Amino acid sequence: MRGLTHLIIGANAAWVVRVLGVDTALPGVVFLVIGAVAGLLPDIDARNARIHSVAGGALGMFRGAFRHREFFHSILALALLGVGMWFAVGAEHPMIPLVVVLGFASHLIIDGFNFAGARYFFPLRAKQHIVPKWMASR
Repeated sequence: MRGLTHLIIGANAAWVVRVLGVDTALPGVVFLVIGAVAGLLPDIDARNARIHSVAGGALGMFRGAFRHREFFHSILALALLGVGMWFAVGAEHPMIPLVVVLGFASHLIIDGFNFAGARYFFPLRAKQHIVPKWMASR
């Protein structure tokens, strides 16, 4: 999928704040930005991913650290990110970790519709798909 697709769908994770009716001191646009960036985050291992231009090169150390659609496209990475975000900001702003996890998960789900698939169960070698390959998009 394209970076813009991941950005837009990730930004939609911000709706969870409104749907749950949580009163937060942060404005809604903050959650849109957090969800959008989280939607791009799994591509941190891709050399030409949009997340690198969004982050201004600050994430360059992750380029090539793993093969694309492996660790950062796994449920393990999603869980580690969620736990890390909870410990970092969850006590003060409990909706931020939720929006980050949902934005990140949206990327994994979308890539499951792609022909190449993703290694959801990293470190296992097999790539998984949400739909059969003949129905997947290129």
